[in-house]
Amino acid sequence: MTNPVSNQILAEISLANPGLIRIDAKDKARLSSSFRAQPSSAIFNRIKEAGEIFLNADLEIGPGGPKASFQTYLDQVSTSTGLPREICSGHGQRLRGALAHIRETVHALTNGLSDEALDKYLQSPQPELADNLGIVLPSNAPGVNGLWFPLIAFRTPIAIKPGHADPWTPLRLIAAFIEAGIPAEVFSFYPSDHAGGRALLLSRDTGIIFGSDQTTAPYKNHPNIQRNGAGYSKVLFDSISSLEAHEYLPFLEECVVYNGGRSCTNTSTIVLSSGAEKLARSLAEKLLEIEAQPLESEGAILGGYSDATIPNAISEALDRALEIPGATDISLQERGSSRVQEAQGLHFLLPTVIHCSDRRHPLAQSEYPFPMVTIVECPEDELEPWLGNTLALTLISEQEELLRELQKSPKVSTLRHGPVPTTTNRWESPHIGNLFKLLRLDTKNSGDMP
Repeated sequence: MTNPVSNQILAEISLANPGLIRIDAKDKARLSSSFRAQPSSAIFNRIKEAGEIFLNADLEIGPGGPKASFQTYLDQVSTSTGLPREICSGHGQRLRGALAHIRETVHALTNGLSDEALDKYLQSPQPELADNLGIVLPSNAPGVNGLWFPLIAFRTPIAIKPGHADPWTPLRLIAAFIEAGIPAEVFSFYPSDHAGGRALLLSRDTGIIFGSDQTTAPYKNHPNIQRNGAGYSKVLFDSISSLEAHEYLPFLEECVVYNGGRSCTNTSTIVLSSGAEKLARSLAEKLLEIEAQPLESEGAILGGYSDATIPNAISEALDRALEIPGATDISLQERGSSRVQEAQGLHFLLPTVIHCSDRRHPLAQSEYPFPMVTIVECPEDELEPWLGNTLALTLISEQEELLRELQKSPKVSTLRHGPVPTTTNRWESPHIGNLFKLLRLDTKNSGDMP
């Protein structure tokens, strides 16, 4: 792993082969049994303490490795992922928050089980309860690591394959957990390739994978593997609020550009009953203010790539989709130049607003790993049939009937009512689904998230 700007070596990482990963998966039942014998009250306290340690202590980068402060960690993760340092710092604070609020999260996932009731359940013979879980992580956002914290509260040994660009975050978290008193043998860490990731998922009782729809597709028929692909998150204005949508421009900007537009909860489609083209032009003009900046700059928003072929390939794929009639790049019209920009040796994709005059256009419900949003019109009475899988949906409406319809829709995973960003994190409702249910193998969890 090298610095994308200076080309200096950041770290040398050995890759675990699939055979090693499968061998290590054996005989985990004894480990989970001893771990689950520890009381919830003590585990919650240790998890909370781990949050303070993560943020404030000098921690080993892997067992026996050199120690790094939180500030050094921020330098490392920003450099390797291409995310601005300020954004990485925000993710670090969110991870600390997720650890501090773990009791609320677990309380919600277990439908309000008390500490004593949870202990009784975990410590009694449960042949249908998973003894170990494998996780294949992405590199798009350090904060995604917070989604596996409840597994520690459920005293479940975990095996992690880190994202190729971010080994730093799970390593630092593991070190913080161990420092706080969680047994080291609970954690397995396997940097690997795609074959290693597949071995990891298939050799554990159950698993979680993050990635593109293409990456997660091979596990569609594995009921105990939870797939987390593209989010296709949306903001929806009803017929009345559509008339005032321009007043929400700062809110919409936040939804689109958070985390450099790389998260599955970023808004990728804005739906109105009328006025889509007008809103698209207003939002495009506002987003023109965002330019590529060095990753260490205060207020930097966009993530960068050291390899120009990556942003160029993404941009070219978008251009090919735009050749299909029914969609227009409003940002290109306003900017008059390429959406790929270079700054200090890195290459960035500038925010892009697309107006879809045809709501059946492939871009109307799409997702790209940068701040790209499509604005489309759809009548309210045709919304539910048109709506595709949506990880997070924010509804701007006072219509109770529309709210109830969306609350019942199986296509919507998380519904926000009112101007709440699609990227909002709530401790009591992690957006990847119920991990407590995933551990219960008898539920035949489809694990199929949008």
